[in-house]
Amino acid sequence: MTRRTVHPRRGSLLIEVVLALAIFVIAGGAIANLLSQSMLGVDRSRDLARAADIARSAMAKIEAGIETPQTLSGPLERGEEGADLTGRGWELDIDTDASQFRGLTRVTVTALKRSSSGAAIETSYKLVQLVRLGSKGEDSAGQEDAISERARRGMERAPARREGGQP
Repeated sequence: MTRRTVHPRRGSLLIEVVLALAIFVIAGGAIANLLSQSMLGVDRSRDLARAADIARSAMAKIEAGIETPQTLSGPLERGEEGADLTGRGWELDIDTDASQFRGLTRVTVTALKRSSSGAAIETSYKLVQLVRLGSKGEDSAGQEDAISERARRGMERAPARREGGQP
């Protein structure tokens, strides 16, 4: 009769392999979760930066007189500055209030990104500033104004100069 010898090491090797595999799977899941959370953070940061840009652009247009708060309020259309390629989700909410300073209006521009369902707000950025509101601006490049008129009159009175910069 042959005698079988028991090798206790065989069973422990299998347990070590299973344990190592379990640790590897858990570590892989944790790394995947960490990457997913990082990507969500990057997306939120990008959306917040885009919302800030949209709000600043709207405020600049209002300050310059290019647009009015009434014309800018509402959803951004496809192709507008700051809109996604689909044109969905982003909108401007603009409120104006009288301020304690004569001639200045308190303008609040809020850029919002709604979820795809449209019910929840994913990102928002609020910008508040005192602005001198007026009528819609006009393109007056090259037109005479008081400063250019004074400059022209000053040039007419100045003595003629010869080339080389000497009178």
